[in-house]
Amino acid sequence: MFIDQVSAVIREVGAAEVVPRFRSLADGDVMEKGPGDLVTIADQECERVLAERLRAIRDIPVVGEEGTAADPSLLDLVAEADATWIIDPIDGTANFVAGNPNFVVMVALAELGETVAAWVWHPETDSILTAQRGNGVHRNGVAIIAPTREKSPTGILKRTYMPEPARTLLAAFPKSVGSLVPAFKSAGIEYGALIDGRIDFLMYWRTLPWDHAPGGLLASEAGLRVARVDGSAYMPGDGKDGLLAATHECWDAVAAEILIAFAD
Repeated sequence: MFIDQVSAVIREVGAAEVVPRFRSLADGDVMEKGPGDLVTIADQECERVLAERLRAIRDIPVVGEEGTAADPSLLDLVAEADATWIIDPIDGTANFVAGNPNFVVMVALAELGETVAAWVWHPETDSILTAQRGNGVHRNGVAIIAPTREKSPTGILKRTYMPEPARTLLAAFPKSVGSLVPAFKSAGIEYGALIDGRIDFLMYWRTLPWDHAPGGLLASEAGLRVARVDGSAYMPGDGKDGLLAATHECWDAVAAEILIAFAD
């Protein structure tokens, strides 16, 4: 597997296309794909160049967030193609536009619908999380040891895309199960917080592959449980909703609360 080669490419492309534009966006560099859904010239150029560089490493289809916005049929390739590169050129674009450094560049490699490798690079710290299925998770090439978690569970529960009444019901999440903390507005940053032990559970309703294929594998390889809230396996191209990543100790309790909200 070409973990180091892809890591180097992500850093090179990010340093050329993303970092120089941070806090230096010009008029016309920020657009809306939809209401409140921002995209910048940095997203577009990073994805374009990354796609070229990744295909030079392994010539397979690329499913990128920005490419899929223009051609939604690309999303089907994650489940249907023998292998795909999955790219989120800037995860946390709203943070990027606001001058907040909580954004990352993410890449995943999927084979037969399963994520087999993942990369999440944080430009602010030049830190890259990597994972290969069955080989653990690493930060800058050093294996991460699971942290000790002795506190009461805390976590992030994303409700934005949930249907009612579950969305409203889960706003009153029971503290006996876990305390909710504010989101970082970047899945890559949030999965990093989960792996580092700063939070103990992380739940999303909408689960687009570029947002969750990288972080899902990282969390799984870090010894956490990653599954649909009904307990079924997470496949990034399956089109389903609801994904919970959590410690094994609190996964069942958090999932139960979510299922109760949907049953009402």
